[in-house]
Amino acid sequence: MKTRLSLIAMVLIFFSCLPKDEKVTSGDMEMTLQESQDLYSAEFLNMMNVLSEIRAGRAEQLAASIESSIPQFLTQITGFNESALKTVSFYNVSLYYLKQDKTPPAEFESQIKQAQIDSKTVLSDDCYDLFPACAAPGCIPWPTSLRPVNINSPNPEGWRYIKNSHCGIAWPRVWRGCGPPVNGPACY
Repeated sequence: MKTRLSLIAMVLIFFSCLPKDEKVTSGDMEMTLQESQDLYSAEFLNMMNVLSEIRAGRAEQLAASIESSIPQFLTQITGFNESALKTVSFYNVSLYYLKQDKTPPAEFESQIKQAQIDSKTVLSDDCYDLFPACAAPGCIPWPTSLRPVNINSPNPEGWRYIKNSHCGIAWPRVWRGCGPPVNGPACY
């Protein structure tokens, strides 16, 4: 069965010297160099598209489009292995619907309730400012809209961070994350 590799494995493949069609396998996961580069590029393109929509004054339409797709994404995430990112995804959804004074989709009620409990173990207790980008020396940033958190700059109106996360990978030791942790939910 072919499934997606973790982002770390993807970047390992991305920066390797494998031929384009050679596959790397880990357990039941398999991905070619081309597939990993395409996935990395897709993450970057997503960030650029979101930026373009906001700058073009279509933030409200973008928000409505994202909101309408939440159930589709949660359906996929429900089947993922338990992880901090899965927990934070469901927790963020619960916060979003709460702030919008809306009810989350009923089919995700149990996952959302569990994420509210588990969030205490995967998120920082306090809130902090963000760095503009992952710029740690020797660190290759992930292509993601999750921003690095400045843990030396507390801010009650800032962001909580995902414990044990990193904004990049250390080259050539790509199995090691580097840089500050990435943001979880906003504290405002």
